[in-house]
Amino acid sequence: MNHQQATSGSYRTSLLAVVDPCSQDETCVEPTFGDSNYSSYPRRLISLISSYYIMLGAILWGQEAAANDVAQEARQLLARKCFSCHGPDRNSKQAQKTDLRLDLRESAVDDIGSIKPGNADGSELMARVIATDGDRMPPLGHGKALSNRQIDLLRKWINDGATFVDKHWAFLPLKTIEIPSAEEPAGANPIDAFILDRLTSQGIAPSPRADRRTLIRRVFANAIGMPPSPEEFSRFMEDGSDDAYQGLIDRVLANRHFGERWARHWLDVARFAESGGFELDGDRPNAFHYRDFVIRAFNEDLPYDKFIRWQIAGDEIAPEKPEALKATGFLGCGVRNAVVTKNQVEKERYDELDDILATSSVAMLGLSVGCARCHDHKYDPITANEYYSLLSTFTTTIRSEMTVQLPSEKVDRELEDFHRDHEKLVT
Repeated sequence: MNHQQATSGSYRTSLLAVVDPCSQDETCVEPTFGDSNYSSYPRRLISLISSYYIMLGAILWGQEAAANDVAQEARQLLARKCFSCHGPDRNSKQAQKTDLRLDLRESAVDDIGSIKPGNADGSELMARVIATDGDRMPPLGHGKALSNRQIDLLRKWINDGATFVDKHWAFLPLKTIEIPSAEEPAGANPIDAFILDRLTSQGIAPSPRADRRTLIRRVFANAIGMPPSPEEFSRFMEDGSDDAYQGLIDRVLANRHFGERWARHWLDVARFAESGGFELDGDRPNAFHYRDFVIRAFNEDLPYDKFIRWQIAGDEIAPEKPEALKATGFLGCGVRNAVVTKNQVEKERYDELDDILATSSVAMLGLSVGCARCHDHKYDPITANEYYSLLSTFTTTIRSEMTVQLPSEKVDRELEDFHRDHEKLVT
């Protein structure tokens, strides 16, 4: 366990590093989140993530999703080939050449009538993309003509009704989808039914079941990023019980390296680093407190809603809990310019707030809002006004230091233990 110097029973720290989570309890040995006893497994964090992908897969396998896929592909094609002149970006160097907007149904279908849903051959858009003279779109000198495959895609899209994808699938309500009635092997997960159904439709036979040696290596590589120990390998290979695999999974999830492995993914999302970036790139000696919070959150199965709330406003929600204070290190993980002139202070402050908001939106919402700092987002439903409304919630958030009372006897004892263990490593 890492420790910092403590004096007079106080601990001076920055937003990125608060206190030892045991600071309020002399008898505490291992840090926990305290409210209730969470079992090491099954882990609710993994369950939430798995549930999300199950529902996502179910939606994409639905019949409606197939039509949306065609519409999405058609929109992407139009975006590449046509939007520079007939798209949403009116402020680009290539300004709008006509009033036709191919990204809006009311323009392309209702007003201009370039697209006639259900009648590709009667649509002006199709006539233009297959033309070989001066009427061709895109015009000569403004890009290559559409390939036969791209033309077929547009024709299918229009004949199928020219559905405009007004909302991304992420903004649509989830629907209950029946699990395909595929012949699943014994012990298969319901997710396998969707995979097998698709493989069957493509005439592809599923891969054979992995042997035990391969299976245990895959489990360890995926869950903790390291190969199994010889003892663990032998234990699994010699276990002939029906629940041998489940027992293996339980042991791997209970391994402390599980949190270290999976915390890395969240720390990447949080743009965690132990230095400040820019030219000086100074060290952040207390950054490890936030890192350790994330690791323990995975290992101790901290409920996902609390995991999120504490990182955004732990100091307001649970100021009495050191772990909640440590979690707010999420907001201060970004780069920080240590050399700022007087006339750069305001700009640097808004750059810092933009970094906090951009990271929070991507991490918590799966939505990028950064474009709306300068203008309404051209594809996602975020206006500039909404961006600054969100930004205002962080205007009182600053990187600061706080003094937290620690039981000095406990700190002295743990520092003594730390230095004793450290001496063994350096001698």
